[in-house]
Amino acid sequence: MRRLFRFMILTLCLMFLGGSPLVFANEEGTQGHQAKVIDLRPEKTQSLEYVFALTRNLDNSSTPTAVKPFLYILTIPLDIVTLPFAFLVDAANADS
Repeated sequence: MRRLFRFMILTLCLMFLGGSPLVFANEEGTQGHQAKVIDLRPEKTQSLEYVFALTRNLDNSSTPTAVKPFLYILTIPLDIVTLPFAFLVDAANADS
């Protein structure tokens, strides 16, 4: 039982500490090499900015990669629950 507990703690520590240097090394190496983004969406469509907003913001955040899967467990159900309201707000904003 103690072996299993130690193994789990070691695995979690390696997950949290293992991903961070790779993320920082990638950020440092890509400075000055920003790709141009071309927006191919038509002008008069529904924006969808509120649909799955929590999940999208978590994906774009600076949260450590090892923590994101645990947070997705919370954000995806919340986004599904708020999905009808997000479509209503986006539809109202598209009309104006």
